[in-house]
Amino acid sequence: MDEDCRHGMNPAWCSTCQGHDDAHVARPAGSQAPSGGDSKQDQLDALCRQLRIPPASVGVGSSLPSAVFDSAARACGVRLGSMPEIGQAIATKAGLTWTASCDSRETVSGGGSTVTRDGLEVMNRAVAIILRTKPRDPSN
Repeated sequence: MDEDCRHGMNPAWCSTCQGHDDAHVARPAGSQAPSGGDSKQDQLDALCRQLRIPPASVGVGSSLPSAVFDSAARACGVRLGSMPEIGQAIATKAGLTWTASCDSRETVSGGGSTVTRDGLEVMNRAVAIILRTKPRDPSN
């Protein structure tokens, strides 16, 4: 019988237990994650700012709100789909590479629609490229 990890998830696919997410680690504002970069929450905050949408929070088990990805898809002109599909489409449109470390589709558990901190970082770079080159709406 499988037991849940301390995050209430199957330890085989909990990104926190597997060391793929550090969003649960409390750090002083402006400090870096142990991996040397921003946390998953920091990356999500940056994405929300770029999209000019209200801030969203990383959820239990480091889940991400799909509404942010839907907003990103609309803003960048890509098809709606799963979070990894949207992230990959945005990265591709911007000319960036979406690697296996960006989501959990190729993990043993086939984690499905989980985008990692690395994936959010790629999305942030891609959104910046796309929105910078996208023609401005004169009504804004």
